[in-house]
Amino acid sequence: MSLPLPRQDEFVGVRALIERASDPIGEAALIVRHGLTLEQLAQAIHSHPTLTESMGVLARQTLARLQGLAIHSHHPVP
Repeated sequence: MSLPLPRQDEFVGVRALIERASDPIGEAALIVRHGLTLEQLAQAIHSHPTLTESMGVLARQTLARLQGLAIHSHHPVP
């Protein structure tokens, strides 16, 4: 039995090698469990300043790279 391939925008797992990794890993578990996409994660509200905020920042940066944009600009990434 083979598993279906993940969608291109689907999280299949997360790895965190930082102190207090349980904070972003807890959020990652919810992301994977509910099948959230990068865009949904990028649009979610994350409290500041927290480690879980880094999940939203990472999602926005990844989306920007995929779209060929600088994170705080509408200019293509060189």
